[in-house]
Amino acid sequence: MKNSIIVFLLLSLSVLCAQGQIKWYNPMEAEYPVIQNRGWSDEIKNSYQRLPDRAEDFVRKSVWDLSENSAGLAIHFITNADKIEVRYGVSGAFAMNHMPATGKSGVDLYAIDSEGNSRFITDRYSFGDTIKFSYNDILEEEKFKHGYEYRLFLPLYNSIEWLEIGVPESAEFAFIPQLNEKPIVVYGTSIAQGGCASRPAMGWTNILSRKLDFPVVNLAFSGNGPLEKEMVDLISELDASLIIYDCLPNMTNLTAEEVKKRTTYGILAIREKSDVPILITEHIGYLNDRMIKGRKEVVDMLNRASREVFDSLRHSGISNIYYLHKDSINIPEDGTVDYIHPNDLGMQCYADAYEKIVRKILNMPKGDIKTTQAESQRREPYIYEWKERHRQKLDKIKNSPPKKVIIGNSIIHYWSDEKGRESGPESWKEYMEPEGFFNLGCGWDRIENVLWRVYHGELDGFNAEEVVLMIGINNIGLNSDEEIVEGLEFLLRQIELRQNDAVIKVAGLLPMRSQEERIKRLNEKVSVMAKINGWHFINPGVNLLRNDKIDESLFRDGLHPNEKGYKLIAPLITSDVGKSVISGFKAPENKHEKSTRLMSYNIRNARGLDDITDYDRIANVIKSVRPDIIGIQELDSVTGRSEGVDVLNVLSRKTLMYATYAASIDYDGGKYGIGVLSKEKPISVIKVPLPCKSEPRMMLIVEMDDYYFGNTHFSLHSEDRLKSVEIIKKEVEKLNPDKPFFLVGDINATPEMGEVKELLKLFTTLISPADYTFPAGSPHSTIDYIFGYNANDDWRVMETNGVIAEKVASDHRPIFADVLIK
Repeated sequence: MKNSIIVFLLLSLSVLCAQGQIKWYNPMEAEYPVIQNRGWSDEIKNSYQRLPDRAEDFVRKSVWDLSENSAGLAIHFITNADKIEVRYGVSGAFAMNHMPATGKSGVDLYAIDSEGNSRFITDRYSFGDTIKFSYNDILEEEKFKHGYEYRLFLPLYNSIEWLEIGVPESAEFAFIPQLNEKPIVVYGTSIAQGGCASRPAMGWTNILSRKLDFPVVNLAFSGNGPLEKEMVDLISELDASLIIYDCLPNMTNLTAEEVKKRTTYGILAIREKSDVPILITEHIGYLNDRMIKGRKEVVDMLNRASREVFDSLRHSGISNIYYLHKDSINIPEDGTVDYIHPNDLGMQCYADAYEKIVRKILNMPKGDIKTTQAESQRREPYIYEWKERHRQKLDKIKNSPPKKVIIGNSIIHYWSDEKGRESGPESWKEYMEPEGFFNLGCGWDRIENVLWRVYHGELDGFNAEEVVLMIGINNIGLNSDEEIVEGLEFLLRQIELRQNDAVIKVAGLLPMRSQEERIKRLNEKVSVMAKINGWHFINPGVNLLRNDKIDESLFRDGLHPNEKGYKLIAPLITSDVGKSVISGFKAPENKHEKSTRLMSYNIRNARGLDDITDYDRIANVIKSVRPDIIGIQELDSVTGRSEGVDVLNVLSRKTLMYATYAASIDYDGGKYGIGVLSKEKPISVIKVPLPCKSEPRMMLIVEMDDYYFGNTHFSLHSEDRLKSVEIIKKEVEKLNPDKPFFLVGDINATPEMGEVKELLKLFTTLISPADYTFPAGSPHSTIDYIFGYNANDDWRVMETNGVIAEKVASDHRPIFADVLIK
């Protein structure tokens, strides 16, 4: 008996000692906001609620009560602990009839390693007055051995009263501040709140957040998400990257007219404040709608009413709105716990469908190989925290938008931007600082890590004059040359999309000890890729070589230049190579809000009168005019003359317009013809061959929502041109007579010539014949035209039209006309 008491006391003492070794951290006591995936953090302080306190005065009580559930919220932290404990209390019941305690009231923990890989952790848990989740014997981080970043997902359907995270006293621990990226905001029903996932991370908003590695704010309320004005007004206060309305399952008691009214307000109230993208999601339907009377009819009514509003608003000119059809979600029969609430399988279907459309809306594509898949990293935490540096950069960009940026790895980062580790501060101050360069380098970055930073806002919210990219050296040894080049091209397309007005320079990799020959070959491939895409390749590393080997006196470690080395590469980086020369024409006035701007431009394959082929220059001319649609003549597609460049595709990317091409002839290993760039994607395309003695010609017609637009380039021979007019007459008669038809192009004939007179029997010219278009330097002839078809009078020309006085970019001057389509 005595021995038993001693053993008991020893065990008790052991337990008490073990408990004493745990240090507890309370998120509510952090020095900065640490609750992730939540709006209004400046207002919501010491609680896990999802709406600000003032909302209690105007939202319904049911909404307010549900807003105290922690659905979608998460806590991110860093620790090297081998043991983690989470303890907390909740106010509601642990489980529901159709949802287990682990989903309704549990937590989920994920670890992110130094390479950005996510790993789910589960061990022991218990439910009581204090809910406890314990994670024991956690393995040390494999490569860099500085712990993990953790993400703790909170209960989906319960309200947290208090919470603490415990780790051994000897372990390092730090909360990660709330992310400052613009979040995706979801307003919805029980499905979006998380019913009925088996655990919190399996709610579809949390799956989406993990898939995109992006904040998602969950404003879904079980049975209480019927797209109400009060919630829409609250959501309009948030600075979001995307707003998702998934509300129809809670609108079944409303009439079609009320659904339309609420959907219209939900879109227009947001649009009054910002141009943030808005996504409307259909009702997925009921799994028993083929067996239960009336179910299918209700769903069809809701979806039909929602779609009618979407189509009507888009037709009226409301832009940046999107629609997710229920077939895209495609919940399987085994995907719910009842007639509608998803289980984990169903939640995954939801998340997969949302990921696909959200990546498209937010321009966050994911490629097939590692170098085209955005990933975070944490490879040098003993020097700097990667995500903290990212956060700091976003704040600096917001407060002081940079003039120029240079993006890279440690070669750029430690050039001047890490106190105590600067390798070239004098050269930065002498060359880079006067040019206005902002350092966006991160030590140990690879191509896919820069892609993550681009997706997370480092190039958003400002217009740089120049973007320089030098990345890829850390992919050597992990990826083939082809994978590196493909990754660079993928990344550069995303950079160009976000910094469309900037000159983009692709810097070749600097030479590295023992890798000089491979890097030389790789840079040759990068140079070809850059040229094909219309980007400017520079190769500053050539100044660091001696007899095809690195000059060791210019490096501090065989990879990173020293001050002397930086002074040799800086002038090549800051040089004016690739800057476009534009003649300084005055851009036309802004068009009327309801009008459509038509444009025509013979670009001579982007070769200017200075004999320089410059795609940026042509793109800048087009962007300055701001057309809704433009017909372009004289376009090479991957010819030898254009060095393999698809010219229209390059211009499409640089102007952010849809490209439609029509080849007239095979030429020099590729094609030569005409094309159309349009803000909206054409509904249909018609290609009509036209006669020419010397080479075939073409008319390209694209059908838009409200009109047809034709583009052509006539023959140099009058007989061919007259035949072309007759062909056009016949083709126009085939078109829908309810839609206006506009024809633009290089007609190769002046107004007094017979073929133009014949065209004017059918069309009205929208450009004055006295406004000369050719040759661009000193024009004396009008051979470029914009015509409107007379047989349809549902349009009128506006006062803003004419010739753009651009004298250098091509041998023709561009023309434009604004029309109002009734």
